[in-house]
Amino acid sequence: MNTLLITISLVLHGFTFMWIFTLMQRMQQPNETSKQEMKELKHELEDMLLAYTSEIKEENERLLSEIQTKDKKEAKQEPVIQKVQQPSPKPYQQQRYKKEIVEDKRYDEYVPPIDVTLEEQYEQSDTTKVLELSKQGLTTDQIAKRLEMGKGEVELLLKFHQ
Repeated sequence: MNTLLITISLVLHGFTFMWIFTLMQRMQQPNETSKQEMKELKHELEDMLLAYTSEIKEENERLLSEIQTKDKKEAKQEPVIQKVQQPSPKPYQQQRYKKEIVEDKRYDEYVPPIDVTLEEQYEQSDTTKVLELSKQGLTTDQIAKRLEMGKGEVELLLKFHQ
């Protein structure tokens, strides 16, 4: 009886080893084909990139030649210079803006608006305000009250910038 069980066990082990061996072969086959596919894909991408770069190069050369021909045409034409008087400034601005503008005739259709009454004002961000108050030695509670912000928000801003 023991010999029969040992024989069956050996046969089953043999079938198992053969099955494992065939599975290993199947697993190795896709790797070889995928490597080949990867190589083909790499070559396709390289070819596509070369085509795109050559198209870009051709477009750049065409653009350069157009710019050069346009510059040559403009160099042949002499610009006509005329003096344009700026509208009279307000009394407090007379000293600063008492100049005549010399413009090319090509641009006499458009005169950019000059608004000297508005001066640009910059507002500090909350982060900058928090950091400045922190450098002055204020606590997070004091900073939060002064800037009308939450205490947690102030603490978070300070942790980010420490």
